[in-house]
Amino acid sequence: MQDNTVSARNIGCMIALMTLSSLLITGLGSVGQDMWLATIVAALIAVPLLLVYARISSLNRGLNLIDIVYKHFGSLWGCVLTLLLSWYALHVSALVTRNFTEFVSSISLEHTPKVFIIIGMIAAGGYLANTNFKVLGRWSLIVLLLVTINLVLTLLLSLSSIQISYLKPVMEHSVREIFSSSLSFGAVAFAETALALVAFGAMKSGDSPYKAYGIGIGFGAVLLVSVVMRNIMLLGREMISTAVFPSYITARIINPGTFIEHIESIVSFNLILLGITKVSICIRAASMGVAKLFRLEVTDRMVITPISLLSIAICVTSFQNMQELISFLSAYRLYASLFTVLIPLIIWLKSERN
Repeated sequence: MQDNTVSARNIGCMIALMTLSSLLITGLGSVGQDMWLATIVAALIAVPLLLVYARISSLNRGLNLIDIVYKHFGSLWGCVLTLLLSWYALHVSALVTRNFTEFVSSISLEHTPKVFIIIGMIAAGGYLANTNFKVLGRWSLIVLLLVTINLVLTLLLSLSSIQISYLKPVMEHSVREIFSSSLSFGAVAFAETALALVAFGAMKSGDSPYKAYGIGIGFGAVLLVSVVMRNIMLLGREMISTAVFPSYITARIINPGTFIEHIESIVSFNLILLGITKVSICIRAASMGVAKLFRLEVTDRMVITPISLLSIAICVTSFQNMQELISFLSAYRLYASLFTVLIPLIIWLKSERN
């Protein structure tokens, strides 16, 4: 019998990639040079919530998020919550795809219809989602390694160009502004990792959910802070506040000399791998919910294919351009709180009682 279990380390890699994906593109630099501070605050705020996620898995060993819902809420409410969580996973996959579509369209394929880029990205994510969490975990480990090497490389190559003075003045923005930016940042970077709970049903019996979330969020937060500080020290506060794709712009201004050319192409490739990984996890989560509702196998083409097509439809019709997508983020943190705060808290309390 084939072993499809996944280690806590590899689940942690999946969580780290979910943390990194969208924000390495947009940056959310609304507080300029204080963005590194907002990133740290977002990570600290997220810690109690992530402990709740890990506790839910710890109390329900061997079960994924959808099975946990049905176990504690029965058929009726289990169906309602599964529909909500499946919709959220589907919506996140569409948002991530649209984000990366705008990125690809802006940097290299401006004359290519965006629908083709969307189809290509979701097709890749759907193909990966059609495997299992063991494959997804190994894929995530490799992609995280590539992203880390890329970050270290760009940091080393940018040492001669960075300006530490760009980080000053610290706390130029008010506490309220920094905290508000932290909430928006955290809603995208950390809270969305609630969807990773669908993978914990396949986790090896001896591994700890706390270890998985610790690895994922710890590694993801360190990389995020490093990237944000690198971008600020190279771009400056004025540009970091207005740049739509700060990580790519940063890569373009790095001068690697004769050692390597067009380093921004390598950065773009790694960013796209991040996006595909998050899309695949979201499609897998939505497919698991739909499969549970209709009593199908999650790898059945009658599940993955319609979910992928629906994600394409949402992605195409939701936003007209990148500015609309960024504007939506202020409302997104309230919308996402239903799926990443309220529902997990209810599940946690119900699990503790049972």
